[in-house]
Amino acid sequence: MLIKELLTEASVPQRAWSGKLKKVDALLSWMYDKDILNKGEKAKKDQIFSAYYRFYNDGDMPAALKIRGLSKYSKSEEVEMALEEYLEAFIKSTLTKYLPKIDRTEFRLDKAIKDLDDVIDVASRNDVHGLLTYWLKTVKLNDEDSALKAMVDTLDEQYKALKEEADEADPKSNNTVMSYRIEKMKEDKKWNKSLQKKWDAMTVTMAGITQFLKNVQTSIKDVKKQRLVQDQE
Repeated sequence: MLIKELLTEASVPQRAWSGKLKKVDALLSWMYDKDILNKGEKAKKDQIFSAYYRFYNDGDMPAALKIRGLSKYSKSEEVEMALEEYLEAFIKSTLTKYLPKIDRTEFRLDKAIKDLDDVIDVASRNDVHGLLTYWLKTVKLNDEDSALKAMVDTLDEQYKALKEEADEADPKSNNTVMSYRIEKMKEDKKWNKSLQKKWDAMTVTMAGITQFLKNVQTSIKDVKKQRLVQDQE
């Protein structure tokens, strides 16, 4: 994550932050949890990011912009630009103040551990749809030719085969969460031995992926422990 990227000026509302705001938010959240930010900065972070997300998700007008003379009747372009400037001012001042003091390796290790916590939870719950379509993309393991890629490819094939047969057996039960769909199909008496066999095979693959990710996370935690020991020596 380049410092220049984090400090890039957002000259076009929303678009300029594409792919960057989540990184900035993750860094600031980490600083928040580590008590690097002071009490006032934490409150400001909560206020500004909440206002930003609420505006784009729910259309709520941030109170801070009302003070600037804007209202729900203002042009959307004016509101968006003012909101970007409001957000950017806080990000720039905070990062300029703290980035030289931050252990970036510690941040990356902590973030990787947290991201893996989320993915491991999804995998352990056999949420194959969520794992394949979103969660695996949140972790970068540089694993193009390894056992994980092989397991993911197998899981993808297994899921497609199971979904295809389930769609044919009981199309009305369609649900991306397979555990819920299985319950519905059993209620409809549409679940059968063939589907159960496919599901069992898929859960074995999911268990393998879960264990693989746990091993990766353990390795990262070991690296963090080693760094702490070195710092204390």
